[in-house]
This record gives sequence, C-alpha cells and structure tokens, in this order.
Amino acid sequence: MKDRRSETWLATKTHDRSYDGSMGLLETSLKQLQTDHLDTWQLHNLKTKDDMERIFAKDGAINALIKAKEEGMVRYLGITGHYEPLVLADFLKRFEFDTILMAVNAADPHYLSFKKYLLPIAQEKGVGIIGMKLATRGRMLSCWTPPPIEEQSRSMATSLPGTITIKETLEYNFSLPVSTNIIGIDNVEQIEQNAKIASEFTGLNEQQMAEIEYKTLPIVRQGLYFRRWDMGA
Repeated sequence: MKDRRSETWLATKTHDRSYDGSMGLLETSLKQLQTDHLDTWQLHNLKTKDDMERIFAKDGAINALIKAKEEGMVRYLGITGHYEPLVLADFLKRFEFDTILMAVNAADPHYLSFKKYLLPIAQEKGVGIIGMKLATRGRMLSCWTPPPIEEQSRSMATSLPGTITIKETLEYNFSLPVSTNIIGIDNVEQIEQNAKIASEFTGLNEQQMAEIEYKTLPIVRQGLYFRRWDMGA
C-alpha cells in the first residue's frame, strides 16, 4: 500500500466505543497499511442510544475521531449502520459527520425504512451517502438457492430464494440519492456484469422503483436480516 497510496481511497472503522480502544485500532490500521493517514474513519455499526452515550462520553470514541482528524491521521469522519434508522439520524443531528454508510436496498421501505427515516436527514446534512447490503449477500437475488437451513446462521436462515435480479438490485440503488454503493462480488465475471449494468443505467422512475419494492415483499426478513428484529417472532 505504501507504494500505491495515491491511487487509493482508504476507509476503515472502529467498533470500539472508547477513546483508548479506538485510537489503538487506528494506530494498528495505519501500521498494517503502511501509511500515515486514512481518507475516512468510521464509527461502526451504531445501534442504540447506549452506543451514543458511550461514544459521546468524556472518554468516548468521538474524541478519538476528533483528535485524529485534527492531527491529520484521517481526512473525513463517518458512521455506519443497518439496524435502527432513528438512532443513526440522532447521530447525524448531534455531530457534523462527513459520511454515512447505510444499509439500504429494495426491501428497505417495508420495515424500519432508512429511505424514509434516515436518507432525507443525511441529504439535509449534506454528508456523503454510501449504500451497502444491496443484495444482502446474494439472498435477495432470484438466482440464489438457499442452502440447507441447518447450514445457515440463525439470523439469516431462510428457505426462500430471492425474487429480484442483480440488474433490478443495482438499478434500484443507483436511483437513490446516494453518493456511491458498495457491491459485493464473488468473481471477475460479476465485476464485468456490474460494470455493464452501470454503464447502461439511465435511471428508474418512481413507478419502476415501486414495482421492484413490491417484488421483495415475500423476502423482507431475509432482505433486511440485519435490522432490529424480535428474534422470537
């Protein structure tokens, strides 16, 4: 990395809620990456009000982020999450973050919608918006065949195949007011397919987006397994 630093945008996260723990993780990352700075450093997987209290405490992680930016160890500060939209909205209201990495896909409008409750606030704040969990590890795709239930983790277990194509998946997110999207891939063929879809993309209207959302109704739980669910339900 030290020989190609100028060619890359480096982003990483801290899952630690404390100042000392987060600074330790940052120092380790800089050492392993052989660089003196990151482009984006993010508070990872923000879920609850308790996270906020710990992060904004006197010895909380927010002070590590502030110091790191002031000293040039990081250029931009961000948050990430996929669990509870209103909690993430409160974080954006409390501090001037530069970016937000949020889980949003075609199933999103059906349950704890980030599109409805979080995306407008992120737009209002003018932060860089990064979409993730577009196909939910492939589980939303019609080409996906569920493995045996016993081989799946409890939080993601399903016997249902996906209901939308990769083209519908990508074009739905491309039509949202986001800065960019993180798209997981398994091989070079998928990269080429994704690039072709992106190069031919012209935008979806509201009706086209609603039709894709409707297709995801049977698989809302598997499409949004990372949301706040009552595990007993």
